Amino acid sequence: MLKIQSGLLYEYSDGKFTTAVFGFTMNTDVELPIGYTHFGVVVEGEIELSYLDRIRFLKNGDFFSIVGPAVIKSKGSGMVSAAKDYIGFNIFGGH
Repeated sequence: MLKIQSGLLYEYSDGKFTTAVFGFTMNTDVELPIGYTHFGVVVEGEIELSYLDRIRFLKNGDFFSIVGPAVIKSKGSGMVSAAKDYIGFNIFGGH
C-alpha cells in the first residue's frame, strides 16, 4: 500500500507512457511539473491550486485536471496522477 506523503511518491514508465503519482498532506506545498497533465483529488481539508495566472480553492471531494506546471498549497490531503507528454483539459468539479 502506498502511504500518502507530500511530493513525488512513485513514477512508472512502460517505455511508451510515463505516469507520476504525487501526494499532498497538511501544511505542505507541492510543485507539479511542466510537461504533464495532472489529475487530482482532495481527500480531506482544502487546497489552493495555482496554475498559469490563476488560483483555485478546492475542498474535500473536489477533483481537478490541469496542464502543468502548478503548485498546491495544502491544508488537507490528497493525491495526483500525472500523465507525461499528454495535453489534457483544465477541468474542475466536485460537490
